[in-house]
Amino acid sequence: MKLPEGFPARDTIKVLPIKAAEALKNAADILVRPEDVIIGGEGAPATVEAVLFEGERYAVKLTLGNGQTLRVFSRVAVVPGDAVRVVIRAGWRL
Repeated sequence: MKLPEGFPARDTIKVLPIKAAEALKNAADILVRPEDVIIGGEGAPATVEAVLFEGERYAVKLTLGNGQTLRVFSRVAVVPGDAVRVVIRAGWRL
């Protein structure tokens, strides 16, 4: 399947703080898979940039507060421009 132009790859690499106490001085590259991200809760703020319906779910392109993009899956429809919060449940340090 070809993604629309501007959609990030299925698995994306983000630069995230290692620990909250070290967030000001240390960061690490983290591999984040779309299925490990939840839209909602009290997570990090993000803006919906694009949405693609894939049958049983939506593929959503988000821009995080630091400007990085993130692809996530959602069973709930969102609209470009929506302000949402995201929780990353799992990731792999590279």
